[in-house]
Amino acid sequence: AAFNSAVEVTSTSQWLGRTMTEWTKDDLPPTGEGPYWAQGDGKGLMVRQGPNYKKFRNKGESQTKSMYSCVTCDALKSNVKVQDIVGRLVPVHDLPTQESFLAKHPPGASQWTPSCPLPRVICMNLMLPYETGIVPWRSEDPGASFVAFFHIAPETVSSSMSKEPPPEIKQLIDFFAGPAGLPLGSRCDPDRSLASRLSPGKKKDIQSGIFKANAKCLNPEDVNVPEMLHEYNGKPCLITKSGYIVKDPDMEWVEIGIDVRGWNILVRKMLCSYRDMIPRTKVHFGFLVQGIEDDELPEGLMCDVYVYGANIIDNPAKIKLDS
Repeated sequence: AAFNSAVEVTSTSQWLGRTMTEWTKDDLPPTGEGPYWAQGDGKGLMVRQGPNYKKFRNKGESQTKSMYSCVTCDALKSNVKVQDIVGRLVPVHDLPTQESFLAKHPPGASQWTPSCPLPRVICMNLMLPYETGIVPWRSEDPGASFVAFFHIAPETVSSSMSKEPPPEIKQLIDFFAGPAGLPLGSRCDPDRSLASRLSPGKKKDIQSGIFKANAKCLNPEDVNVPEMLHEYNGKPCLITKSGYIVKDPDMEWVEIGIDVRGWNILVRKMLCSYRDMIPRTKVHFGFLVQGIEDDELPEGLMCDVYVYGANIIDNPAKIKLDS
């Protein structure tokens, strides 16, 4: 049955894995149908490639499977910004289990253990505003969040435990070893901000270890937006001040939030101006860690997911929050 977004939800089980349906067919759904999410295949998004990226600036489409696989993707909204998902909106005991994830894999697949240098589960929280944020006297716009849970792939577990992990795995290990906020800790903690990963005085595009997001609309011909916006399609965005990271001290899970309110005014205005077009879009989202040196390239996608026919006003589950 279709999710009823008109009714306020009060428990995790009412919305987790229920607001958007997984699309499992090989072909894309008809334009305007949804909301659906589909497993990412790790392919088709532009990533940096060597040798000598600083000189040649070579990029090519990602060709390898993502390091994490999507388990659920949901839409949420509240009276305030939706953040700090794990431990507050989704109890730790309700996180995707390894048993259910591995049930879809061949017997003998590598299993995550606490000795793995990477988290078992990643929660991605993409926070979208309803307003541009340029009217100063308005109260904060709560917007909507798209929340996806990803589970580490068996191949990622085995690669991360090897003596010489491949470049993209090594980058991810180093990224998750960096500073992060504590679960349900202060939102003012400087370690929580992804801007804490920046080296002052150095251009962002030549710094390794910065988090990036990429969104590519697969059907721009079905979406009536100005031609000038097409150049931004599939172009990665560095996530620094607009991002937060919270890490379980036992490293079983990590939550990463991206607040589009912190992006440039053009993006925010376009999102609001063409919001009615979003339900017609079919978008491939990918998340990765920036590489620059030859031993950090090619970049690899940490995780990716396809989203089809999402309506950011009507689809999200409504949940009451204090802050």
